[in-house]
Amino acid sequence: LILSSISSIFGWSYSTIMPVIVSDVFHKGASTLGFLSSMAGLGALTSALLVSIVSKRISTIKLIFGGNLLFGVSIMFFSFTTNMIAASVFLFFSLCGILMQFSLINVTIQHAVADNLRGRVLSIYTLTFLGLAPFGSLQIGFVAQHFGPELAIRIGAIIIIVYGTYLYIRRKREGILSPE
Repeated sequence: LILSSISSIFGWSYSTIMPVIVSDVFHKGASTLGFLSSMAGLGALTSALLVSIVSKRISTIKLIFGGNLLFGVSIMFFSFTTNMIAASVFLFFSLCGILMQFSLINVTIQHAVADNLRGRVLSIYTLTFLGLAPFGSLQIGFVAQHFGPELAIRIGAIIIIVYGTYLYIRRKREGILSPE
């Protein structure tokens, strides 16, 4: 749940400043924003298909943290590019990664929780997944206003990569998901 919270606050928040990125970095308009959003959506769709195909062959924990790393690295690269094609590829992979992470966290929680507690625990998950995103919008807006949108995205990506790596390394000690 903490990984979901961190990803929601520092990951999803990139979408809040996408109009600023499109206008200030790429010097384009609404059609470019639509194109980049479409590429991100295609990455999310690809993630759903990929998870359904490989989830039985690759351990859930590797897919969750692989998705975390894929998102963090892709969104970091996105923040450095001024090339539209490269940006669309990085957004594709970033959404592929974060949706892989979120969907498998959801499945893992549903399998780990007793039936009589599932609704309550999933409501907390929904809070971490959707309810904390406005705080991410607040923080990225503040950082972008003072330090620029690219740096704001980079800071979020670094936090996601560092926390995801920390959690992956400490997973056995913390009692998080035993490898399958």
